[in-house]
Formats: sequence, structure tokens, C-alpha cells
Amino acid sequence: MKKLLIFLIIILILSGVAYFVFFNQEENSTDSLPNFFPLGAIRDIFNDSTNDPVNQIDDDSLIESSKTRKIVATAVAGFDLINLNNRQSLIYTDKNTGHIYLLDLNSTNTEATRISNITIAGIIDSVFNQDNEYLYTFIKDQVGRISLIKIPLSGLLSGDNATQNNSNMLSLPTISPDGNKIFFFELFNDGVLGILANPDLSERQIIWKSNITHWQSKWIDNQTIAINQPSSYYLSNNLYFLDIKTKTTKKILDNKKGLTSLTSPDKKYIFYTQSEGDNLTNIIKNTTTETEVILGIKTLADKCTWTTKNLILLYCAVSDDIFLGQYPDDWYQGKTGFTNDDIWGYIPEDNKLFRFVNLDTNIDIDKFNIYQSDFKDILIFRNKKDLNLWTLELTD
Repeated sequence: MKKLLIFLIIILILSGVAYFVFFNQEENSTDSLPNFFPLGAIRDIFNDSTNDPVNQIDDDSLIESSKTRKIVATAVAGFDLINLNNRQSLIYTDKNTGHIYLLDLNSTNTEATRISNITIAGIIDSVFNQDNEYLYTFIKDQVGRISLIKIPLSGLLSGDNATQNNSNMLSLPTISPDGNKIFFFELFNDGVLGILANPDLSERQIIWKSNITHWQSKWIDNQTIAINQPSSYYLSNNLYFLDIKTKTTKKILDNKKGLTSLTSPDKKYIFYTQSEGDNLTNIIKNTTTETEVILGIKTLADKCTWTTKNLILLYCAVSDDIFLGQYPDDWYQGKTGFTNDDIWGYIPEDNKLFRFVNLDTNIDIDKFNIYQSDFKDILIFRNKKDLNLWTLELTD
């Protein structure tokens, strides 16, 4: 009996020591989950790339967001943000009719106003511009024709003041940041001309030419336009900067397979993607230092936007699940898609990634054509699955 009592006392002492050691170690452990994660928002924010020294993701980079809202429930073929009377409004074209609509983002009224009743069936895409007198809309139809719809600002809301003119453009124009000029391509003999003009197509000036007929362009700053051939998995592509004053080009990226790219407004950074087999690599190039950083995300430049509202910042729509394929062609042709995108941000000056976790997990959106509002902390984008228009609030 005495031996049994001694044995029980030893067991109790050892149990007490084990309890103390275990919980003291648990309390001081550096491997325990940080308490700054939002409840319910932890969803695989780290992937294999986070161990890469060129792309560390801070533990406090997770930002919870459940404020995703559909604002246009029909197929939209292009949209933009315009400023009218110091108020920011959304303008868009209906894909099925070509009608143009205006939506006040500052109003609680969610009904859009039709400002053009000119019907153009089967719209592919559209771009917008304005000056002090007119709103200009360039519309590309399903056979590739590009029309200019011109609406006087003084009668914008009447809905019946729009006029239509045809053009010889090969593709939709790109608009200068100050809105004063447009740039577009036209066929000439066996090649193409790059033409600078006013928004109403007056004062045309040839500033570039090529024997290759297929090109696309994106205005960067008021003096520089980025030019490249259409992106394709089957093409090793180059990116050029065209100086509109000197009419000279400079090669910036060379021989990138499946290239898609997006240049920051200050020209210092280029986000680009290239295809490697059935996969994608996302890269940031610093044009000043000629250095590159491989990002630990996989997306396309079509799903990103640069903003300079407070600092140089890249927003991209990124999916946890990306299917193997021949990018970007498979995505362009609808053979594959990105499921339930989250928005990621990248600050190149700090080499820092952060993620907005979408808590609305029942909303499956393949985000692209992304804009940030100048007046509100929201992103506006289309869903490639149905071309509906959505917004995402970036702050609580």
C-alpha cells in the first residue's frame, strides 16, 4: 500500500512538470498563429513563392474585404470614369445594343441614365474621352469597324443629341492622360501608320509607321506610348516606348513569349507576364535600374491596374486556382478562366505584396479591365464570365 501511494505521488509530480513545460512553451512559441488575422479570413495566403527572398509577403498584409457589389447586371462592352461638374461618374456601353449609359457613383440612385440611343449591335469593346464640350465614345463592332459617337456635354442627359461617324482605324485608340490627344493605327499600303490626333479626329499627324500590320498601344504619360504586337502564346514579343515628340521608339522588353504588360504612369516600373510551358511567370521590371523581381502570383496584365492616388501601387486580380494552359490565348478565347479572384496589391518601392481576401466566397468573378476611382477607395472591374460590372471597396 505504501509503495502504491509513493507511485501515485511520483505520477502526479511528473504530470505537473509536463503541464508547466508544455503551456509555458506554447505561450512563448514563435510559431503560433499571429493574433492579427481577421477572424474567418485566413485562406491560404502563403504559397511556395513566399520563401523566395525577392518576394516576401508580410504577415500583416492580409486585408479583409466583403464589400463586393454588382452595379451593372447586363453585359458591358467597355467603361470608364469621367468627371462631370466635379463629380465622378461611370460611363459604359451596353454590349448588345451599343447604347451608352451614365451612372453617378456619388449618388444613392443605382439607375443608369441612357445618354445615346444610337444602336450598334454586337459591340466588342469601346473607349471614352471628353473635352470641355463633348463626350467621345469609340466603339468597335463585331466585324471590326470602329465608330465615333459624339455627344455634347450641354445636352448629355437628354439622350438624343448623339451623332455617329465612321473611321478607318484598325483598332480602338488609346487616350493621353490629359485627354487632349488620341493615338491609333491605320492601314497604309503594305503596313500601318501610327497617327496622333485630337479627340474629334482633327489635326492628324503621322508619328510612327511599320511594315507589320497588327499592333496594340497603351498611353503611359503625355509624351510616351507603349507599343507591342498582340499578345499570344505563340509569339515572342517585344515592348517599345514611342516618344511622340521625337517620333522615335526604344525597345524596353525583348523576346518575351506570351507577353502581356502594363507600365506604371511614371514609366519606372513595368509589370509583365510571360509564358513558360503551360504556366505563367509574373515579373516587375525597374526601368531605371534595369533590375527585375519575380512576383509570387500568377495572373495577366489584363487583370491589373496601376494607381498613383497616394503612391505607385499595382493592383491585380489573382486566383488561388489557375489551370494549366497556353496563356494568354486560352484565357482570351474563353478556354480557361480564373476562379474567385482576390485582389492583390504590390508596392514596388518596398517590394511588398498584400492581399484583400474576398469573404464573399459565393461570388465567382474573373476580374479584368480594372479601374480605381479618383474620388472613392473602390476598384471597378468587369467579370469576364458575363461582362457584368462590379465594384470592390478597398477600406472599411
